[in-house]
Amino acid sequence: MTVKLWKINARAWLSAYLNACANEGGRAPSNIGAFIPWQMNEA
Repeated sequence: MTVKLWKINARAWLSAYLNACANEGGRAPSNIGAFIPWQMNEA
């Protein structure tokens, strides 16, 4: 619901997050701030 509140495409957000996890070898991304809705930018 948070991504919806911030008008972020939930499917695109989840896909980007899971890809970042895969790139980190199955762990949470080191730059977790990039996935927090109120800290995200248009990119």
